[in-house]
Amino acid sequence: VTNGIATIKLKSTTRTGAMSVSCYGQNMTTQTVTIQSVAGPASKLLLTPNPYNLSPDLIADGNSTLTLTIKVLDAYNNLATQYAVPITLNIIGEGTWQDGTVEKSIVVPITGVATISLRSTSKSGPITISGTSIGLQSGTTGLMTIPGMATKLTVEIVNPKLKLPVIGSDETRFKVQVEDYNGNVVLTEPRNIQIELQNTKSELVT
Repeated sequence: VTNGIATIKLKSTTRTGAMSVSCYGQNMTTQTVTIQSVAGPASKLLLTPNPYNLSPDLIADGNSTLTLTIKVLDAYNNLATQYAVPITLNIIGEGTWQDGTVEKSIVVPITGVATISLRSTSKSGPITISGTSIGLQSGTTGLMTIPGMATKLTVEIVNPKLKLPVIGSDETRFKVQVEDYNGNVVLTEPRNIQIELQNTKSELVT
C-alpha cells in the first residue's frame, strides 16, 4: 500500500464468466467486487444438428425435420454474444430447408445463436450443411437421411435368363431387397424371407 492505495493486476482465463475479488485488512470492512470475463472477437462458426442429444438422423420420408443450431464462437470456443452479422447457409445432399427449397439461406444470430429447420427428402443418403460469414472461419456439419420401416420386398434378376435352359447345371439368380415405402434399402439384421418356386420345371438353389 502506497499513500493509502494498492494496485493488483488480474489475468483473464480463456473462459467467460464472473470473477470475484475480495480485499481484507485487519480491523477493516471486507470489500468484494465482481468482474465479468467476456468473449473475445468472433472467430468461427459451429453448426450442430438437432441439439440436446437427440438423434441427428432424419427418416427418408420427405417429412422428417430437425433443427440446426448455428453458434458464433471466439477463438477459445466462447459464445460471441455481440455478433449479429448475417450468416449464409448452404445445403447439399438428401435434405432441404423446411420449406422444401435448397437455395442459399440467410440467418442472423441473436446473442450469438441462430437456428434453422431442415427437412429430409424421400431418398436415403448424406446431407452436408455449411455456413459462412464475413471475417469468420466457416463451419460445416453432416448428417444422414436413413430408411424408414421395412414395408416391401423387390426381386431383381441378376443374370436375366427369362427362360431357364434345359441343361440342369445352369442357374438364373435373383436378388431380393428389403425396402421402405420410398424404395430405400433397409439395412437391418438378417430376417427370414420365404421364397416359393411356382413351377415344377426348375429347381430352387440358395
